[in-house]
Amino acid sequence: MKKILAVLMAIALSLTFFAFVGCDEEPKDPGTVIPGNPDDGEETPGTSKDGKVTKDEWNAALSMESFTNYTMSGSMSSDGGFQSDLVKLKTEGTDILIYTQTTTDDVVSEAYFKDTGDVVYGYTKIGDEWYCEENNYFSAESIYMYCSYFYDQYDLFTYDESKGAYTAEECPSNIPDASQTFIDCVLKFEDKKLVLAEYTIKEENIHLKLQYSDYGNTQVTLPQVVENEKMPQTEWENAFNDEFFKNYTVNIQTIQDGYYTKTGQKWYQVQDSGYAAYTDGSTDIRRQWLMVDNSLFSEEYSNKKEDGTYELYSYNRSEQKYEVFDDDYKIEPRAIMSFKNLYAQARPTSKENVYILNNAKINVPGWNIIYDTVTLTFDNEGKIIGFTAIKKDFVNLDKTITLTCEATVSYEPADITLPQI
Repeated sequence: MKKILAVLMAIALSLTFFAFVGCDEEPKDPGTVIPGNPDDGEETPGTSKDGKVTKDEWNAALSMESFTNYTMSGSMSSDGGFQSDLVKLKTEGTDILIYTQTTTDDVVSEAYFKDTGDVVYGYTKIGDEWYCEENNYFSAESIYMYCSYFYDQYDLFTYDESKGAYTAEECPSNIPDASQTFIDCVLKFEDKKLVLAEYTIKEENIHLKLQYSDYGNTQVTLPQVVENEKMPQTEWENAFNDEFFKNYTVNIQTIQDGYYTKTGQKWYQVQDSGYAAYTDGSTDIRRQWLMVDNSLFSEEYSNKKEDGTYELYSYNRSEQKYEVFDDDYKIEPRAIMSFKNLYAQARPTSKENVYILNNAKINVPGWNIIYDTVTLTFDNEGKIIGFTAIKKDFVNLDKTITLTCEATVSYEPADITLPQI
């Protein structure tokens, strides 16, 4: 399995299981095959309902020209699990439109592609909105490869009357120098079109079942994409300017909603955390805190001394008192600063000044993890005023939870008083 995955990185972004069975070498070019189409009223081999085809009709059905408009539903099973897929392809002039849907462990992934011949555009869904950008890892030809394996292999198959299909116990790949061998192969045709291809890759014990339908009738409509322009990177980076974070407050509420993995018992917890700063001349006092179900869990203050270094006040929860350390540590809003280097991941949404990120790692107090989606909001001056981060089905110790973090940011001097020692 690992070997096949490594070979197929070039087409992995297709979101279909064809990435497991391809090869970085081009398959044998089937060319254009035009089968006979007599109109003499007599039944021609291959046109009857028994699904038999001639060698020329076999090659025509497996040629690229037969796959200009069709729907494929399939599945892949192996020692590593099970995956189901749906592919819809439609040719419009010189453009090829493709829709893919992959389901693995009940998680559904969707994507669209537009192959113009010169450029391939990929459509990706982030949150509830679609985005389009060039995708140099995918082409329409990559999803034809699975059929090309059996092109010109007619003589290796025998028609099985009971199955109404062609079968072969073993069929070597027709790709030069390829080491794959297909076993327990079944190919079925109707009206000279391939309707079923089922086989196992012997070397990796990967079983595929591919079913084809709606030749000539498949419809693919590309989704409406977000048209708002992305802010320049310089503006993004300016949102993290130190000047903005001399006087500010960040309030974060994190909700854990889930269950104990083994027992299924309900689990729910609310955490309130944040950062704050008050700076005025030589005074520079900063605070960070974490409360769990309204009970103080941790709290620190950093205080700038006359020599320019910082002392740290830290709450000792076990002794319920504060201690002071000369650590020269200045508290920063790490949850906000986590976004500074994530410009490339950010996508503008249809809402003005709102951006969304997929699989973004941010440092919320107590949760330095990768979140599924993060929505980040700016004001008209380019300052961050809030974010929402969501992580679903997160396994934490003995619980499976959904984490939802809601944060607001204000840029006013915070009311901070150092604790008594």
